[in-house]
Amino acid sequence: MICFTSHSYGGGSVFIASITVHNFRSIAHQTIKFQKYTTLIGPNNSGKSNIIAALLFFYDEIKLKESDFFECKECKEKELYVDVEFKEIPDEIYKSLPDQYKLPGDRMKVRRLAKIGGKAVYKGFTIKNGEEVLHDSDFFGTKRVGKGKLGDVIYIPALKNVVEELKTTGSSTMSKLLKEIVGPNIRESKEYEDFSNAVRNLSEKIKGEPVDNIKEWDFKSMAGVECYLRKELEPWNCKVQIGMEPLDPAKLAQQTVTVFIEEQGHLPFPVESKGQGLQRSLEVALVKLWSEVERKKARDKVAGAKKKVFHPEYTLLLIEEPETFQHPQQQYKFYEDLREISEGEHHQVIATTHSPYFLTPHTEDLSSIVKVVKQDNKTRTVTLSDDFLKKLPSDIEKKGFYFTLWLNPDRNVLFFSDLVILVEGQTEKVLFNWLINDYAALSPSQRGKCFVADCGGKFNIDKFMMLLGQFEIPHLVVHDKDNENKETHRKVNMRIQECRNEYTKEIIVIAPDLERRLGISLPSRASEKPAVMRDWIASEQYIDNLEIDMLCKVIKRHISEI
Repeated sequence: MICFTSHSYGGGSVFIASITVHNFRSIAHQTIKFQKYTTLIGPNNSGKSNIIAALLFFYDEIKLKESDFFECKECKEKELYVDVEFKEIPDEIYKSLPDQYKLPGDRMKVRRLAKIGGKAVYKGFTIKNGEEVLHDSDFFGTKRVGKGKLGDVIYIPALKNVVEELKTTGSSTMSKLLKEIVGPNIRESKEYEDFSNAVRNLSEKIKGEPVDNIKEWDFKSMAGVECYLRKELEPWNCKVQIGMEPLDPAKLAQQTVTVFIEEQGHLPFPVESKGQGLQRSLEVALVKLWSEVERKKARDKVAGAKKKVFHPEYTLLLIEEPETFQHPQQQYKFYEDLREISEGEHHQVIATTHSPYFLTPHTEDLSSIVKVVKQDNKTRTVTLSDDFLKKLPSDIEKKGFYFTLWLNPDRNVLFFSDLVILVEGQTEKVLFNWLINDYAALSPSQRGKCFVADCGGKFNIDKFMMLLGQFEIPHLVVHDKDNENKETHRKVNMRIQECRNEYTKEIIVIAPDLERRLGISLPSRASEKPAVMRDWIASEQYIDNLEIDMLCKVIKRHISEI
């Protein structure tokens, strides 16, 4: 069962606290808990998109196929379902919820259930004999639930034609923006009043003089169409009237607005003619603007107005690989944009990523990172436990560890690796990268599984071990023994041993330190040590070095076990 730690950002903000997915694609049975902002990471084909798809199924955004049903020996019936638990429902909305669906803690839980060959239905949970069980009847008494009862969802896949989101009709973000922003302004304008009158006058003109005899019709007026249809429908004793009415303001905006991109000094061009990076930025900007519109609507509500019908104002944004087509700095901005959206009172964001750059800002809130893995063809996830931060010795060490992760996006590659080698600093990183990429004669696929993480000092290794253990990432540890007559070294070495976990493959302690063990002369400045290591490798002084051969064998052995 998948469990994500749930935290909220501000009170009175409805959000999906958890989902339970049963028999859907690669997910046999998982309970998944979310925050207001959550990022899913994991290898390709691990099941990240299936978690997103489960939410889309719940919101009736995708149609089920028989292949969507998970095949397993323990499945006794051909059905699947997705349970969604909503939390922190504001009081005025919670009061409008029928009593049978009210769960303790201002919660509501709804299931969407489907069987092979049948139609999906919604069921609400209720309390019976002190337990949460499905209510006998369909949710709100109907098999199909209007999306307003469950909030709205916006889905942006990894590769999406932004033109679809810029369409001025349908359910696109641009269409909704036009309806909310442009439509009301059109209705209140004198120009719209003049336009409406002009349409009515035009309607009278093209209708023409009444036609009583169809043979006298010149095929140029609507009155002749009315005459013909009137004759045809005489047995029904009815008449047909045809006219033109002014468009509804929102529809007028949707059908007449066009979007172009104009770069400085150039003519406007259609959006689809521009690069994918710009299109992706525009797409996220639209969603961000829509969230601002929703926030303003909430603020503008009449004070004291009570909802008589349950209709939560909630929008879920699902976005896959927002880093696509973006350079690193733009990825940082995307993260901030998505985080800003999620911190809105009625918004929640769930994203997937393969980018250490996009992940870097997360390191100030590691509990929002969820790793998705597939084991025995079943998807599951791992996250930090509540005890992780408590195990850090002090607030100073906690802040220092976050800074170490945040400072260098290269370190965040460890979240995407099959085997991590934890080393003290850049000198060791130079050596072990050379061992992996050159000396050890590994295959390209083997090299791709391994990552050398510079921990920013020996005092951080224990924390990286804890982090990798929580995320179930296999790792080797290599560190200097140093002079244990000094209490500081003795305590740090002991701490590293104490942090050994089931994913710690081996701890290699080099006495007294790596440079002396390899016979490398120490430079006068510690900052010069990585350059000295590069020179040592370039001069091929490693030939017939038993220590290098030993380290090489250790790496090969553990990579072969992955």
